[in-house]
Amino acid sequence: MHYTPRTIAFHCELLHPAWTPDASAVQRVHNRLFQDGQPLYRSFEVRHEGIVLANPTGPGALSQAIFLGDRVRFIEEHTGLLVEGFSQRIQRLVELATAERPVPLFTGQVVTVRTLINPRNHASGAGYLHDGLLGLGDALSEFERPAQGLGLRLSFGPRPGEPNAFGVRVESLPQDPRSLFIESQGTFPPIPMTATVIQSGTPVDIPTGLEAIEQNVRATYVFATERVPRFLQRFDEAREEPQSE
Repeated sequence: MHYTPRTIAFHCELLHPAWTPDASAVQRVHNRLFQDGQPLYRSFEVRHEGIVLANPTGPGALSQAIFLGDRVRFIEEHTGLLVEGFSQRIQRLVELATAERPVPLFTGQVVTVRTLINPRNHASGAGYLHDGLLGLGDALSEFERPAQGLGLRLSFGPRPGEPNAFGVRVESLPQDPRSLFIESQGTFPPIPMTATVIQSGTPVDIPTGLEAIEQNVRATYVFATERVPRFLQRFDEAREEPQSE
């Protein structure tokens, strides 16, 4: 059994030591994007909370990069951007921003991916959770009222060789009864932006951080769209119809 995940949101936060955002530096980054002929973000705005690069979107959608005092936050919600495009957007913006204001180390990275799937053998996401995954039977009758939503939360901490952690949410969606909502959030350790290697007997700094940032986005995406659905399909079994007498 295979699902077709429909990814609806990507978030990424790159944490760094606290400083005051430099509006002139971010504006130079924005100008450079236009000079390249492929602007990732159309607008530049200085707000109270930070400096925002954004794209015009429809209702309920967001496409932003926000430079805050202790992090850079990337948001793509309901824009149709694929994981490759999201990763490339982050890499290009970080490359330009760190050229303007060097960051030797991002102190952490948090990636959130939200996606939807449809159960195969249940009429609704709530029905799948109630009967398939959670097997609640009539247990909810103790509340003497119907549940408007059902869900499951899982947490996977760091382990030797894998210093990252993942949190997972699986929930029903009252506004979209047929679907299951999946959220995977990956939390990753500090990312040095360069590494020192020896070339011809001479120490040389080479860029490494952009690749690590992309790998972390990809790992969280795989968790949300491959690992979680594989777990969920174990409980998405065809139900036997009661036999008439």
